[in-house]
Amino acid sequence: MPGEAQNSDLILRQAKQSLVNNRDYGGRRNSIGRRSAALKREHAARQVKRALATVGGIVFAAMVAGLIIDGIGVTGVLVTMLAIFAAVAFFAAVPKLKVPTREALRGSDVKSLVGRTELWPPRPPRPGRAVGRSHRLAARCARQPA
Repeated sequence: MPGEAQNSDLILRQAKQSLVNNRDYGGRRNSIGRRSAALKREHAARQVKRALATVGGIVFAAMVAGLIIDGIGVTGVLVTMLAIFAAVAFFAAVPKLKVPTREALRGSDVKSLVGRTELWPPRPPRPGRAVGRSHRLAARCARQPA
């Protein structure tokens, strides 16, 4: 045990790296399961469909306006492009994947819970327990003869 007390900085640095790695799903950028990957894929497909429908509506409205007023001109084209850009940016940001609530988790079946595990909000660490442990560890190390 005396060797561990001398390497405390190294141990703490490795623990921090492990915590960062675990919060990053072990370095994975993709989903951890088939069901959660399918949920993310379905959500992305819905986002793309909404954006395409909105872009189609904007282009249709510009065409109708051009037919009614005999052309929309350069300004109309620029306004249409700006509206398309704003719609795509809006639909890329706004409909977020819903994080399940505690009530939803209680009323769900096990199969759907497993698929949504990755979507749960992360729980923050409890600082009281960690601080208490470090004080007890320091006191225990101080009591041991070198």
